[in-house]
Amino acid sequence: MNSRNYQVQALILDISDIPSSHKLVTFLIYNDGQASLLKATLFGGAKSKLSSYILQFYTGTLWIYTNPVKDANKIVDFSPIKLRSSIRNSLSRIWAASFASELAIKLKGCISWSLVNAFLDGINASDDVQCHLGILRFIWRVAYTSGLAPTIDVCDSCHKKLISDAYFDHSLNAFLCNNCCVNTKNSSHLSKDAQNYLMAILNEEPKNVRKISLSENSISCLTTFLFRFVTNIAGDSFYSFSSKNPIY
Repeated sequence: MNSRNYQVQALILDISDIPSSHKLVTFLIYNDGQASLLKATLFGGAKSKLSSYILQFYTGTLWIYTNPVKDANKIVDFSPIKLRSSIRNSLSRIWAASFASELAIKLKGCISWSLVNAFLDGINASDDVQCHLGILRFIWRVAYTSGLAPTIDVCDSCHKKLISDAYFDHSLNAFLCNNCCVNTKNSSHLSKDAQNYLMAILNEEPKNVRKISLSENSISCLTTFLFRFVTNIAGDSFYSFSSKNPIY
C-alpha cells in the first residue's frame, strides 16, 4: 500500500457522523492475507453519490485515497458485492450482525476475514433462534482462530478428563471439574451437553453443528459463559449485550 491510491476488499463495520455533514466509515479490510481496520471519510455524507452503496454490513471492493501528511483516508469509490439486505428486516439479525461489527472493532481488526463474512452471510438467512446460537458459535470460533480458546475436555487442575458438568474459571481462564473448582462465584457452570457443543463447533462441519439440538438449560449455560468470556477477551464491555441496547 505504498501508493496514495489503492483498492482492497472491505466490509463496512460502522458509519458515524462527523462535522460538515461528512461520514466517518470504519472498514474491516483484507489485504495481503491479513485483516485490519481502516477509517475513511465519505465526503458529503448523505448527499454523496456513494451514500446508497455505503451501508453497514456490505462487503465489496473499496477504492481509497490516502493522505500520509494528514494521516487521513478518503473514500473514492465502493462497489458492493454482498449486500445482506435481509439483515435489516429483523431486530435479531441486526443485533447479531452489530455484535460481529463491534467485536471486530474491539479486537482492532485482529479477526478472521473469512469467519466474519461467513457469519454475516449466515445471519442474513437466519431466524431469531438461529441468530442467538450463531452468535455463540461465532464467539467460540473467533476465540479458537485467535488462539484464545482453552482446552475443553480436560480439567486444568487435576488433568482428568471432564466426564460430567464442569466450570470455567474466568480468573484462571480454564475449565475445571466439579472437584477442583473452588471459586464458583467467578466461574460459569457448563453442562456436559454444553461442553460437547463447544467441541462440535471446533471439530465438525458448520452445517452439522447447526443441526444439533440444545436444551434451554444448555443454551443458558453457553450464553452466560461465552458472553462473559468474549467480554474478557475484548477487555471492554459490549453495547450489544447492554441493557441500554433496545434490541438486546
